Amino acid sequence: MSLKTRFAAIKVSRFSRQVAGMMAFTAMGQALYLLVGPVIGRLFTPEEIGLYGQLITIAVSTSMMTSLCYEMAIPACRSEKEARSITIGSLILAFAISCGLGVAFSWLAMRGQFGLAQFPIWAGALLAAILFSNSITQIAQNWQLRDQNALIIGKAGITLNIVRGGSQIAFGLAWPVWAVLVAGEILGRIANFIHVIKDRPNFLKSRHFQWSDVRESLWRFREFPFVLTPALIIDAVAIVVQISVLGMLFG
Repeated sequence: MSLKTRFAAIKVSRFSRQVAGMMAFTAMGQALYLLVGPVIGRLFTPEEIGLYGQLITIAVSTSMMTSLCYEMAIPACRSEKEARSITIGSLILAFAISCGLGVAFSWLAMRGQFGLAQFPIWAGALLAAILFSNSITQIAQNWQLRDQNALIIGKAGITLNIVRGGSQIAFGLAWPVWAVLVAGEILGRIANFIHVIKDRPNFLKSRHFQWSDVRESLWRFREFPFVLTPALIIDAVAIVVQISVLGMLFG
């Protein structure tokens, strides 16, 4: 098969169309959010945007470890039953770790450590909400990858950015503080999740659910947390230390 023929086959394949469409819709979503950037910049002070950016940076750097990367195993599962078992295990881990990280953030903020003294104690609850909403979105996205439907991930990205930007502006008109910017992030992620699962509403439904299946499936795919999570933890710690040092130096 000639090189030209190979490229032609790639061009017309369903996979290539799905990936190209996902990238195009993702770019459109980001462009839409960039358009509202000047409005947000006018509504919020640099200090409020700085606090929002600090919290979001911590959330983004730790979000991949909340389910210990188990959600990545969903497309590789041998059956729907096994995929559901991995999903249930991922949700439990994501909820527990998100809450734990939220409590840790509040404790550090209360003690004024790592440059987090400017955050109120309840900021940990917002961090936990961002982390968990991001985790359930990633789980839903991996179900769509399992179904070879990557296009909907890009389309849901447009929904995320419309809801995120719109809610941040609406909330900012009434109360222009960093917390409403974070609330917009949470609402955007929830909207993203709803969009992604709209044609897969029963992805958790199982007639023969057993906890033993969850334990066995988590153990079978143990390479995901054992191999991927340590590197993510190191990256997250490095990022948190960097922004904490900047916070302590410049306030």
